[in-house]
Amino acid sequence: CTVEAPRRIEAVTVESSALARAVGQDGFVLTVGLRNRAATALVTPSVDLTLTDGGGRLVARRALSPAELHAPTTFGPGADLQLQAALAARGTRVAGYTVEIFYP
Repeated sequence: CTVEAPRRIEAVTVESSALARAVGQDGFVLTVGLRNRAATALVTPSVDLTLTDGGGRLVARRALSPAELHAPTTFGPGADLQLQAALAARGTRVAGYTVEIFYP
């Protein structure tokens, strides 16, 4: 039996996000800022990244786990957490993106 921190997605907010071209590479760097609005530590959620082209059509979609984002498994009450990941995107024309958080 394992007891872990709660999963309360309604208590976690995406405070910021950015997707920038990686310097000198064929890819992007995704940065996501989360805030835990709960009074207790929570499990760090996964991030769903959707990339779109200039017409709003889906180019790629990927779910990123906390481990892939080099994040701790939990984060404390009232804490802010900055997540970052380098993503390869060979030959992909990206015009927009969306970020959503979830628990698998």
